[in-house]
Amino acid sequence: MDSTAYMDKLTDDLLVAIISYLPFKYAARCKYVDKRFEALISHHPFCAKPITLLFHFSSQSPKIFYNIPLNPPPMITLGPEVTLPLIASISDSCLGLILLQFPHHKLLCVSNPLTKAYHIFPYPTDFVAHAELETDTVTGWSSCGHPHAGLIVNSTTTFKCPNQYKVVAIGERINEFWQVQYEFHIFSPSTNSWKKLCTSSPYRNSKLLDGQGPPIYLEGSGCLHWLRAYGDIVAVDTHKESCRIISKPRDLEFGSTPKLGVSQGRMVLISALKQDIVIRDLYDYENNRWRVRTRIPTIATPMNNDYWNGIPVSFDHERLLFQIRACREDGEIHAYDMSTNVWTKMGLVDRKMDCIQVFVPYVPTFAKVSTIVGNVKLPDKIIESISELNNLVSVSLGAYGW
Repeated sequence: MDSTAYMDKLTDDLLVAIISYLPFKYAARCKYVDKRFEALISHHPFCAKPITLLFHFSSQSPKIFYNIPLNPPPMITLGPEVTLPLIASISDSCLGLILLQFPHHKLLCVSNPLTKAYHIFPYPTDFVAHAELETDTVTGWSSCGHPHAGLIVNSTTTFKCPNQYKVVAIGERINEFWQVQYEFHIFSPSTNSWKKLCTSSPYRNSKLLDGQGPPIYLEGSGCLHWLRAYGDIVAVDTHKESCRIISKPRDLEFGSTPKLGVSQGRMVLISALKQDIVIRDLYDYENNRWRVRTRIPTIATPMNNDYWNGIPVSFDHERLLFQIRACREDGEIHAYDMSTNVWTKMGLVDRKMDCIQVFVPYVPTFAKVSTIVGNVKLPDKIIESISELNNLVSVSLGAYGW
């Protein structure tokens, strides 16, 4: 029996187990063996745990990005950083792709930092037109000149075919009764164009939270979710082309730094309070039913100003990541182990901290993107910024032996 016939008899789970013993930079080369190996190596769970990373940026330093390893190798306590030549933000990350915004140029970019491929396209035309209205007009947009945007990636085809993703942009405006309405647009790379999905019903006026991090995508629901300042959640269904409001928990104490996330397939809402950190999960998605999942004693202490010095970073069923910050000081990243109930210090985010800290999770994969630049004139600094972020990922992955 030749080696090819022998490998064909091995199950996918056994192949992944065998390849996992290789350093990843060598294991990654196995994807060139055939399409089966490529799909296995590229698939998200294969590399997620040891090399999950977090991008981080802040409102006071919008050009400075950090890449924070969640499972750092020994002796690494501070992730690498980069200063971009212009202001940019990371709106979302999904299955190895990141969604960038360049607000001063009204451009979006879907990029794979691992393969260095990217697709650049402009904001929705309708949004740009409304954003240029006078800010004091009742019907004007109120999203500070840039849309909230999220990324949806098709997990079944993205490692086989390029451009298996969609971008959803949401804008807010106030009607004559001072109620908020949302307009949704979806970008398809297959047509390289935007489509307006819908305009929502009027809701109680409450802004989408700035600085909350990326929107949450629940694969089972097919919806993207944004947290509002009131504590409820906007859910956008791209299949039904509709949206709804998910009610906040009745007993919600919001805190000053709430965080929306996903754990074990359920949406979770994290509230950092004075005495503890409360984690609730949406156990009944259709009927908007929440429950308190756990309470964790906080290690943060209140500061003598208008916000707390603890920021929830991320949560899964194994641990909570939490940033301890203070004015004009560095920010420490701590992890709470759910099995041992013990806090440990993971590392440090350097430089001055401020009240808006944005953390975006990132897991490197070989998800395919075709490098495309639409009918837009690109400043050199945009290409340079994309390259700098790619290099930031490369430096971080190098610490893992890539």
